[in-house]
Amino acid sequence: MRFINWNKIEDCTFEERKGLIPYIKRLLTIKNEFELKGINGFDEFIDTDADLFEKESLELVMQGYMPEMCEKVLFHILNASNLERVEYLKKTIFIDFLLTIQKGHLGDQELKIILLSYLGAGFLDILESR
Repeated sequence: MRFINWNKIEDCTFEERKGLIPYIKRLLTIKNEFELKGINGFDEFIDTDADLFEKESLELVMQGYMPEMCEKVLFHILNASNLERVEYLKKTIFIDFLLTIQKGHLGDQELKIILLSYLGAGFLDILESR
């Protein structure tokens, strides 16, 4: 059901993509908090860092809707919103992060590879250097 507008992502500059690395690191930290605290692991992120899109996305998942429903709704919201370039890419990464967590356990390394893959060629080697 995923429809990703790759043209918007391709328009992102190298620097814009690189600027999302700390965001991806933050998502991996949130994943670990979720694994330790359950649904309460999202609380700090919601209270301090989350924007409206992220809050609504988390709320949908936290209310217990099935993964297929969440995926459909989140991609509808993503593509109906007037997001461009780096904001579109950031939200796409967040949706994949959230849906992956919702569907079950995935190791940090695997999730990191999935999220970094949205940045394109040249970013997976970050795994080796950090």
